[in-house]
Amino acid sequence: MAALTHRDPDPGTAREDGNKLIQQKGTLAMKNRNSLGIASVLVATVAMVAGTGDAGAAGTPHQACAAARINAAAKYESCQAKAEAKFETAPDFDKLRAAASKCRVKYAGVWTKLQTKFAGSGTPCDQSRFTDNGTTVTDNLTGLQWEKKTDDSSIHDKDNDYAFTWAGDLDLANADGDAFDDFVFNVAGSCFATHCDWRLPTRAELQTIVSESYPCATSPCIAATFGPTISAFHLTSSKVVSDFLGQGTWVVSFLDGGLTQMTTTANLPARAVRGGF
Repeated sequence: MAALTHRDPDPGTAREDGNKLIQQKGTLAMKNRNSLGIASVLVATVAMVAGTGDAGAAGTPHQACAAARINAAAKYESCQAKAEAKFETAPDFDKLRAAASKCRVKYAGVWTKLQTKFAGSGTPCDQSRFTDNGTTVTDNLTGLQWEKKTDDSSIHDKDNDYAFTWAGDLDLANADGDAFDDFVFNVAGSCFATHCDWRLPTRAELQTIVSESYPCATSPCIAATFGPTISAFHLTSSKVVSDFLGQGTWVVSFLDGGLTQMTTTANLPARAVRGGF
């Protein structure tokens, strides 16, 4: 390897290089100032679009209502997750049902507070919790839109049963049963109620329309606005996390408001949902 040699630069060349470096630094500084200016404009624009104006300005009633509902939904999901985690540590279905019921009852209680706080505001928080849209029901607390069941032998009929997985391929962990390739496929595929994003609800979501604390005193345990409902367990899209084979799903009862685990091949009623926070 050739040895490295060091020598003093030519004074003239050094001055030229120095001048170039100063010019480069000046150009870079100007670019940085321009970038900061553009960033400031973008931040101000976003603030104006969001309706905040500046950091100290109060949001609109609609924004405040939305924020309150989102916060309530986050607390509810956290409550349900903690109940499930505790169950996985020490399995006890009675304790789980009681804990899950407590979560949803507390969540439902938020609506009365929001109605009082936002009275006369014209926001979703100033309405009845459930809005009957004819073929669907909108939950103004959760932001979810639910399929209304029928008794007319259609795809929406309350008596239709579906399975989470198809047993024919012997892979009982797949979400390939007629709950998906028949029920959801037809409801979403037909763009029911002008929407094409219908799906099965999660365990936590389906519990939000159980009308009473566990165990329910009335059956079916759901508001009449949701249409005729079978007093039985209903499918959810939530798999049993601790089932390493993936062959268990969570189901919610509209008989007593409880929940349990069943195999993915169980045939049960299902209700479609869309939206949410």
